Amino acid sequence: MKIFRQLIFFISLCSQLSGQITEHYAINLSENIDLFKMDVLEQIYTLSEDQYLKKWDKKGNLLFQFINNRDGKLNQIDVRNPLQILLFYSDQQRFITLDRTLTPLKEWQINQEDWGFIGCAATGKNDQIWLFDQFNYQLGSINKEGKIERPKTDLIFCCQQAPEIIYMAQTESHLYLFDHNQGIIQCDLLGQFLLFIPLKEWQKVLTFGNTIWIIKNEKIIEINNDGHIAELGSIKNTNLIVGFNNKEIFLNDGKSDQVIIIKR
Repeated sequence: MKIFRQLIFFISLCSQLSGQITEHYAINLSENIDLFKMDVLEQIYTLSEDQYLKKWDKKGNLLFQFINNRDGKLNQIDVRNPLQILLFYSDQQRFITLDRTLTPLKEWQINQEDWGFIGCAATGKNDQIWLFDQFNYQLGSINKEGKIERPKTDLIFCCQQAPEIIYMAQTESHLYLFDHNQGIIQCDLLGQFLLFIPLKEWQKVLTFGNTIWIIKNEKIIEINNDGHIAELGSIKNTNLIVGFNNKEIFLNDGKSDQVIIIKR
């Protein structure tokens, strides 16, 4: 009966998304999902409660896995570059990059003489890594050797209050910094402030390639590569959406290993 109710719900959700029932199917990933990400090669990454990072193919086959028992909780995973996956451990101010097999490439800690306290990070172009210094409200970047690449930009006056950035994402054209209580700061690829977008208090921010989805109050808002913002519609139970790939929507209830994939 539970499975039947879930199936009815997913068909209903398909209808709300596209105006008609669309193709959908399910994959099982053998464990409950605490985090779900997908790279541009449509490979799936999950993080379990016991901090195992696992990589799967689209059929649900486990490809590789990684565990780090030294640095505590893994706070951020950036899979924008599937050949150099970025992991950030905020408590230790430590970064690890992984190759496509989830084998460590490089590990380093932030030099606190150069940076106060890094609140979040994001993968940029040419092995560049964007950093937001939460103590000094500054944005800058380092290269793969940990050296400063872009001089730091002061963002304290971009919002009404000092920004508290909890997430960053880069497209081919812009870098976006997300403050849950105030909105979104849009910068160019030199880290210079361009625009403040007063879109706040969202439930989720999801990325795929050069597209960003924001889920807010049962609405899906898309920011495309050019920075154009569009509302894709209003649907119920958007809390089940965990990812997308511009062709499909991925749903999971946060309590099971099953992912429902709906054709858009």
